[in-house]
Amino acid sequence: MKNVLLAAALLLSLSSGGHAQAVARISVTFATQDDDKGWNTQVQDHLVCDNHDVATLICCNADHDSDHWNVHTTTSRDMNIVEHFVKGRLAGCHFVFGMKPAGNDRWTVIPSLTIYYDGSREDWHFPSTVLKSDSAPTSRTFDLPHQ
Repeated sequence: MKNVLLAAALLLSLSSGGHAQAVARISVTFATQDDDKGWNTQVQDHLVCDNHDVATLICCNADHDSDHWNVHTTTSRDMNIVEHFVKGRLAGCHFVFGMKPAGNDRWTVIPSLTIYYDGSREDWHFPSTVLKSDSAPTSRTFDLPHQ
């Protein structure tokens, strides 16, 4: 009888109403404020859980036009999902928001993170952040609040 109850519970948890929603896409949005992002500044973002990356975004330093993000513009890019996960897995995780400029750059930006699951989404909006560096990587870490 115990095995029948366990099997029934498993079937209910996997039914369309009861299964956990898998991550489908992760997007980072950059709302550039007072200082722009130079075209040759590389974005280096990481979504970290249990001390390892579950998603990364290393990009946006190759094109003079599309990779230069002017003041008062909003740009979004999708992260590369390194480890697939289900909704609810991000408790205790954090978002490392960073850049590596080719030279001297100061970027004032409001970063946002949107995680799309099968049928729903979660949004995190972080405070205005100043990243400033002279050719060296720099970053700011944000804890993901519990949803």
